Amino acid sequence: MRKLKTESFIQGVIALMFSQIVVKLLGMIYSLYLTNKKGFGDSGNAIYMSAYQVYAIFLTISSIGIPNAISKIIAENLSVGDIKGAKRVFKVSIAIFALVGLSCSLMLYFASDFIAVHMLQIEAASDTLKILSPSIFFVSIASVIRGYFNGKQNIRVSAVTQSFEQLIKTILTIIMVEFVAKKTGFNTELMAQTSMIAATLATIISFIYVIKKYFEEERESRHEINLGITRMKLSIRQILKEILIIAIPISISSFVTALGNNIDSFTIIRLLKNKIGEELAREKYGILSSKVELLAAMPLALNGALAVALVPEIAKLNTLGNRQELNRKVKFSFLITMFMCIPIMLGMNIYADEIINFLYPNANKGAELLKIASLTVIFTTFAQTMSGILQGIGKLDIHLKVMSIAMILKLILNCILIPIDGIYEKGALISSLVCDILVCFIIFFKMKKIMNFEFEIWDIVLKITCISTISIYFIKFIMIKIIFYKKIKFVIEILLVVILYITLSIIFKVFDNEDIKELMPNTSKIGLKRKNVKIDKRTQNV
Repeated sequence: MRKLKTESFIQGVIALMFSQIVVKLLGMIYSLYLTNKKGFGDSGNAIYMSAYQVYAIFLTISSIGIPNAISKIIAENLSVGDIKGAKRVFKVSIAIFALVGLSCSLMLYFASDFIAVHMLQIEAASDTLKILSPSIFFVSIASVIRGYFNGKQNIRVSAVTQSFEQLIKTILTIIMVEFVAKKTGFNTELMAQTSMIAATLATIISFIYVIKKYFEEERESRHEINLGITRMKLSIRQILKEILIIAIPISISSFVTALGNNIDSFTIIRLLKNKIGEELAREKYGILSSKVELLAAMPLALNGALAVALVPEIAKLNTLGNRQELNRKVKFSFLITMFMCIPIMLGMNIYADEIINFLYPNANKGAELLKIASLTVIFTTFAQTMSGILQGIGKLDIHLKVMSIAMILKLILNCILIPIDGIYEKGALISSLVCDILVCFIIFFKMKKIMNFEFEIWDIVLKITCISTISIYFIKFIMIKIIFYKKIKFVIEILLVVILYITLSIIFKVFDNEDIKELMPNTSKIGLKRKNVKIDKRTQNV
């Protein structure tokens, strides 16, 4: 007889965070390769990114929200020891969302011409959309499996599969694009299409890998038995209803976010082509989408590890009625988000020129835009953390409502700001910044009211901001007098900033004793404690 294998909250966060670092580094490699590749550059990125943003909308409909919904339900089942119920939820979910994914794949394939010509106004994006469409089916099924593992607090599986997929994608992209470039004389459209073929193949290979991991896990856990109360066997309709009650708000919220990201792809070229010409308008959108927004999204991806791990953890604590531990977990999550993202935000803003020149030596436009985009980092990541908490307590409708208002405001501001002479693509970033601030503050005060926080965060924000600013400018002052090869000097400077930042954080005690215990996986004693829960004779503690 075996007990269910789980890992601590911080172990899951660390595993996913490490995975996101690997994913982003690999993604940066192929992004740098494509952007600096002769014949691809900003124009190729415009084709690539416009198609990818549309693909993201269909992906949102078919799979985004599903892992979190399933992980929440399964975590709640396992918190009372109902292993059979958790497995039944998983099997029903696989069948349903395989059908949803297939439907979305077919919709994107047959609508690709209309979307490319009439919505994106980039005809070359049609074939790239068709190439991407099969991925939706495979991602939908893989998302259910990842949700199952996350609910069992085996988040490492998601971390490994994401890293594996990105590794395959990077290798295939470089090999295949290099081959096509030489054979076609650096044809931009064919190179963009080839990069999408590589992405689709990587998705399929990753799908095969996660299926393999699932069957391995099933073989290991086939002797697990219910350790608590077995819930009444639910029908397929009841399971679907339970999933959709959670998944629909998450999916709609993600859909609104993805739609908000597409506002730039729908408006920038459309509003600028009559003022500066279609080719230059496409180039400006390519700079914004492939360089600036990619860099600004990196901390969001890192913090996403925390948000994903929060959902089953918060759901478990909420189900068990452990209010004290729940509040502590929320405070700790806020602290981790600020500790990571405030220095990244300041670093991106202060080192914008150096970052662009370091990463894109052959296409080094966009530093001024990065300075504006960097200001959104703390607001988007903080909102992301709060979204994970709200999902865990079943209050995602707040995030959805606020995001819907922000999306409408984003569209209005884009239409007003982008056509103004001298602003152009900066208008899209300014509108994003305004909307991100609005979303962050409204969600924070709403959530504080619902959860009745017993702590304040503004002193922590001030402390981390001061430590970050001192670290950056102190090292910058020292290094400015040192003459050395620019790229190596820049890397050394960043490393010294990180070392000084961590040192000052320790000296000024950014983390208290309880936080340090949380950061030590072996001392995490969260487990499945049952506070304020009555257990009958049939029930055992997990």
